[in-house]
Amino acid sequence: LFTVIATGALFRWLTVGRWWWILSAVLATGLAASSKQPGVWHAVVNLVLGAVIFWESLPGLRRGESVRSLPLIITVLVFGGLCYWFLREWGLIHHVGRIFSDPEMRWHCLTQSRVFWQYAWRMFIPVRLCSDHWIPITQSADDGVAWIAAGVLGAILVVTLLLVRRKRPEGLLLALTLAPLLLRFCFRNQEPFVEYRTYPVMPWFCMLSTFLAGTLLLKRVRPARFAIGAGVIAVLFAGLSARRSVTWNDPRTLVTDIQRQYPLHLRSRSYQQHLDYSAGEYQTVIDRQVVVRQIVSDIFRFNHEDKRRKYVVPQVLNSYMFCEQSNAYALVELGRAPEAVSRLTEVINFIRTGLGNDRGKAFGALYRARGNAHASLQQFDRAAADYARAIERMPGDFETLRLIDALPPQFQAAAVPSPPEPAPTPPAPR
Repeated sequence: LFTVIATGALFRWLTVGRWWWILSAVLATGLAASSKQPGVWHAVVNLVLGAVIFWESLPGLRRGESVRSLPLIITVLVFGGLCYWFLREWGLIHHVGRIFSDPEMRWHCLTQSRVFWQYAWRMFIPVRLCSDHWIPITQSADDGVAWIAAGVLGAILVVTLLLVRRKRPEGLLLALTLAPLLLRFCFRNQEPFVEYRTYPVMPWFCMLSTFLAGTLLLKRVRPARFAIGAGVIAVLFAGLSARRSVTWNDPRTLVTDIQRQYPLHLRSRSYQQHLDYSAGEYQTVIDRQVVVRQIVSDIFRFNHEDKRRKYVVPQVLNSYMFCEQSNAYALVELGRAPEAVSRLTEVINFIRTGLGNDRGKAFGALYRARGNAHASLQQFDRAAADYARAIERMPGDFETLRLIDALPPQFQAAAVPSPPEPAPTPPAPR
C-alpha cells in the first residue's frame, strides 16, 4: 500500500510539479520501510524506476528551469538520510556487501531464476499455494532448468528495457512488476521461496493485466462479453480465496497441506508436534519423532545423491532440534525423564560436533528441555546449569525464566549466567 502511494505521489509530482508531492513520496517510503524491513527497498526501487523512466518529464527540465530548488534539495537530503538510517539500523548494508563477496550468491541467483517462474504462474493461477514452501537450492552449474529459467528471464528484461525506452506504458508497468521479484536476487537467506514476496508485485501485476486485457481484448470483444468474462474470473478467484481461507483457519489442516506438498518439510513437523503436545497427546509426539528422524536421513541422502540441488542443512538441523525438544517434553510428561536426558545429550553432542559450535536459539531450546528433564528428576544443580546455557543463547526467554523460578531458591542464582568479565584496561603509556 505505502509503496503504491509513494509511486503515485512521484508520478503526481512529475505531472504537476508541486514539491509537496515528492515530499509525500518520501513520507510514504518511510512508512513502507517501517512496515517491513525490505519495504524500503521496494519503495526506493519503484521511485528510482519512475524517476529514470520519466527523467525528461521532470517539471523543471520541461520548463527549461533548474530543478535545484530548495524544497527539492531538502526532500532529496531527507530521502537520502532516511534510506541510510534504515540501511544501517537493520544491517542491510551488510546484505549489499554480500552481493559482491559471498561465493554462494551465484547459486542463489540461479535458484531465484527457477523460483521466479514459480511466483509468476501462481500470480496468474493461484493454485498449489503453500504457507511454507521447502525447495532445494541450486548448487551446481549442471542445473539446466535453472539456466533455461535465467535465460528466459533475461529475454523478458531485454523486452522490458526496449518498451521502457519507447515510453510504452506497459513497459513501465512491467518494470514495476519485475522489480520486487528481481530485488530478491540481492538477498540470500535460507528461505528461497516465500509466497508473500509477491505481495508488493500484485498491485502492478493487476494494473498490467488490466491494461493488456483492455488493449488487446476490448477492441475485439463486445463490452458485455468482456464484462461477463471478467465477472467469471472474479467469481473463480473468490472461490479459490475462500478455499484457501479454510486451510489457513485450521492449524492442523494447514500443516497437513504443507506436508502433502513437501513430504520432507521438517518445520511443519515441529509445529505439528507442538500442536500435539498442547493437546496432551504426548505419545503421538513421541511416535512422530520416529518419522522426523527418518525424514532427516532422507534429506541427507538426497543431498548426497543429487549433484545439482541441495537442501539447506542449517535449516534442517534447526527444525530437527525443535522436534527433539518437543519429544523430550513429551517423554518427561510420561515419566521417562532419564530417556529424555540421554537422548538430548546425544543430539547436542552430535550436532555440536558437526557444526563446530552450539550457538543459536535451537541449541538454547535443547538445553532448556534437558534442564526441564533434570528438574523432573530433582537434579536441580544440573537443571540450573542447563537453564543458564539456555538463557545465554535465548536472552530474556520467558519459558526459561519461568522454569528457573520453579527451581528451589538455592539453585536459582546458578541458573542465571554470569555477566562477562570486563577486559583489563591496558596500562597508560609512560
